[in-house]
Amino acid sequence: MRGFLGADRAAERTAERTAERAAHRTADRVAERPAERSAEPPPPPSAFEARPAGLADALPPDVALLRVTATSRGGHEQLTLSWHHGGTMRTAPDERLSVQGPLSELSLAALVARAAAESEGKHPWRAAYYDVMNWWLPETRLGEWLRELLAAAGQPRLVVWDNTPYDIPWELLYHQPARPTGRDGDAAEDTQDTVPERQGWLGELIPVVRWVSVYDGARARAYSAERHVGEGGVLMLEDERFTDGRDDFGRYLVEPPTRTVQALMHRLDQPVEPFGLLLIRCHGVHSPMSRHFSLGGLSLNEYTDFPMTALDVHRAPVLLNACSSGRTVRDPRRPDAAARGFPELFLRRGASAVIATVGDIDLNHSHDFALRLLHEAEEAPTRFADALHRHRGHYARRARRTPGAEDRRGEADFKLFLHSFLYVYYGHPDSSLRVVAREAP
Repeated sequence: MRGFLGADRAAERTAERTAERAAHRTADRVAERPAERSAEPPPPPSAFEARPAGLADALPPDVALLRVTATSRGGHEQLTLSWHHGGTMRTAPDERLSVQGPLSELSLAALVARAAAESEGKHPWRAAYYDVMNWWLPETRLGEWLRELLAAAGQPRLVVWDNTPYDIPWELLYHQPARPTGRDGDAAEDTQDTVPERQGWLGELIPVVRWVSVYDGARARAYSAERHVGEGGVLMLEDERFTDGRDDFGRYLVEPPTRTVQALMHRLDQPVEPFGLLLIRCHGVHSPMSRHFSLGGLSLNEYTDFPMTALDVHRAPVLLNACSSGRTVRDPRRPDAAARGFPELFLRRGASAVIATVGDIDLNHSHDFALRLLHEAEEAPTRFADALHRHRGHYARRARRTPGAEDRRGEADFKLFLHSFLYVYYGHPDSSLRVVAREAP
């Protein structure tokens, strides 16, 4: 034991002598260092070259942008949210949207499919309505940002730039007013000057626009949506199985409809009379594999063969009125790969905007939605974001409980509500359409 203690004391004395020598060397170097010169005045200011505007400059002042990316940490899925509004940018690097389950189960398509598969006696559509209402209960920074946006004057709008493969139904975020509190945390008294905060579904309260990275060079890194004011008739694909003898769309068409995707792709590679909207009404089948994810019987991968030149020439918006046309897919063999889908494909091919569905849509609902949009756009130029806002609001009011009244809401009300939110719009908040119908012979 004494040997160990002696060795420790010897080591301490050696360390002290080493430290003293190092201190002397440092003092000598400081003494030999020449005096520092006084700081020189800064150079005169110079002008910078022009640079592209940031996200805040690319959006109208009443529009906020929420950018969503996905990460994985410790095997758990996480979202990183970036909020751009009023010239500022804030970030939430680990946002949790729900305690219900993994992000992959939060799609509206999955919710609708589960409701459709359950027995009617269990009221599955009502249950689904209240399930999604309670997804958003945990107080998050996203809720705080949206509260700030909803309090803005006028009619605020939101763009959601979502590059994740989870098909999260942002339009169905249920917003509840915060309880006002005083400095001590107690509830504050209401005043006559307080403007009541609105409560409801986000897509009902304000126009919500989607965006996705477009894999066309620099467009993949920028919010590249441009305001487009379209006018003209409709170029249409309608699957023969969808026709029922009526000619509801005929007066809007610039030429007879094609019946297959292959025929439409061939038509788009030829000169076409100017058209204001490309309307595709056919079957869509979602699959986690892009080789099986199809629109009109043609897989997402196979569409690469077709340049769609006429679409690029006329910059027409596209209505993909087919089941699951707005859903995404990511190669399961490459978890870091970007999500892909038909909206990105048509935007890359030249469409100025895309309306698509994020699940299986009822055939009658899809027919009525398309016809109502054309009627509105015939009467006056119609902004797509506003049209979907009105569409969702109509069915949201129908499904809402009336305070103090007997609850007469049925399963059809809840089903129509959820189906109305299946439609999403990719583009610029101010893009619009004026439909020109053919004159009667």
